[in-house]
Amino acid sequence: IVVDGDVISREVVEPGTEGLAKLVDAFGSQILLPDGALDRPALAGIAFSDEDKRQTLNGIVHPLVATRRSELIAAAGEDAVIVEDIPLLVESQMAPMFPLVIIVHADPEVRVKRLIDYRGFS
Repeated sequence: IVVDGDVISREVVEPGTEGLAKLVDAFGSQILLPDGALDRPALAGIAFSDEDKRQTLNGIVHPLVATRRSELIAAAGEDAVIVEDIPLLVESQMAPMFPLVIIVHADPEVRVKRLIDYRGFS
């Protein structure tokens, strides 16, 4: 069972979720696209401009991600092998929580290609 932190972090702020409502309360409706979805670049422009705002963002999203992560793990069978894909695992000092940590590395050219192909970056 793969528990992907990036997927969960997007899931918890989809339209109609508690997470998106809390983000709008904290940062205003200018973080929404016309269809009501989260405008990630707009949120980033606001939240990453100031340490307090970044902490507000993390204080909203991280608990929701943790709850969803726990739900997915609890739903896995007792004999399931669970692989958690956690961005910034080492930086967040969570690595000691796990019996095994595998780090995947890609050359810069591969990473840039992935950003272009999967995230639409120029």
